[in-house]
Amino acid sequence: LDENELKKTISKIDYLITLCEESIYHFRRVDGINVVYVQYLIDELIQYRRLYERKLNNLREFNDYVNNIFSYEKERITALTKELRRKLEVFSKKKVIESRILTIFGINVDIDYRQINGILTLEQQESLVGVSYDEFVKLYKEVYGFDEEVISIIWEIKYKIINSCDDRLEAEQLFSEMMGMVVYNSGVDGAIGWKPILGFEFGSKGWITKILVNYLNIDEEKVNKVYLAVQEQHNDLSKVDYAHQMITLATILSENESSIILEKYGDGFDDEAGWYGDVFGLSVIDPSLNNSDYKSDLDVVNINSMRENFKKNGMDYSIDKVSSIYYEKINSGEINRAKYFKEQRPDVMEKIYDKAFSDYISDLQPKTPEAVANFEMYVVPEKREEFENMSDLEKIQKLKNKTQYNFALSLLTNSNDYVEE
Repeated sequence: LDENELKKTISKIDYLITLCEESIYHFRRVDGINVVYVQYLIDELIQYRRLYERKLNNLREFNDYVNNIFSYEKERITALTKELRRKLEVFSKKKVIESRILTIFGINVDIDYRQINGILTLEQQESLVGVSYDEFVKLYKEVYGFDEEVISIIWEIKYKIINSCDDRLEAEQLFSEMMGMVVYNSGVDGAIGWKPILGFEFGSKGWITKILVNYLNIDEEKVNKVYLAVQEQHNDLSKVDYAHQMITLATILSENESSIILEKYGDGFDDEAGWYGDVFGLSVIDPSLNNSDYKSDLDVVNINSMRENFKKNGMDYSIDKVSSIYYEKINSGEINRAKYFKEQRPDVMEKIYDKAFSDYISDLQPKTPEAVANFEMYVVPEKREEFENMSDLEKIQKLKNKTQYNFALSLLTNSNDYVEE
């Protein structure tokens, strides 16, 4: 890699940064939240520019190293370019927020409101939610720890959202977005962690409140009571993390495929958003997990897989109905959380072992191109054979990150709870 190539790369990055900055005006005219997303792209690009500036200033010292990683960095820049252009194309065609609200809630269009503002009987409400009110209360009290007053408000929010949508799954996804965004709406978790993945149209509690209060006629004091309860529950490590579970469910149910992170982690990322991000870390988010997260991450995958299996057998159950069934089976011992998760994600242990092997040989990595060739040809196969002959426990013990090791140990031992050593 010579000086001219580095300068060209920096020029390309400068062009992309300029393109992002110019696009912020257009995004703001469509949807203010996407300004945050574009700023995220700018921050990513600035980091790459700094990287290449350091390489340019220390060319002689870093030249061998740059040869090894330059191809990967170019792929990341290509992914950023592709993502930005896709976003520009999408948002140049329509205003996402206005379109979605008009479609879902029928604002300023001539459709039947289906009693959105009317009073529904309990039987009608239960038909919409797909589970009895008593089952719903039991689920939300035992699994998440909410009190009955908060549960009754969440119930009202849910049946009114479902009643306002033409498609149940669309309603489930919208409801999950709203509940998850109560916590994951700002900072690293929101702007960088989740908005780029889901492409949230609402993006803040202000938008959620506007929809719930203005269009679904839910009392604002009630809405604020739910906000507070969900935020407090998020910090209760003795229960399944509700906001975490909802935001992950929204990601799984989302049809959005427009993420830089998708470029890096593959088409299966939506399904693995919760556990994969917590265990392996995504973007600027480091690996982080506790018992509440562990249960939430595994349960949301298990529940959605169970829902899909029921549907294949002609039983189109709601998320809450499946959740109720699932947690009854967990409590009775009929289902083991970790074992069932591994059945739904049969490649999860292989992903962990791949990371363990990478950690195992990381300290042996050579620095020069000549040594790299020899290492890959002779040392890696030898170490791979050694690794494959280890027991499963010995393999995961090669993991250097404590979160990754504890997660692997929890799955390996089929633990319903997160094991911390």
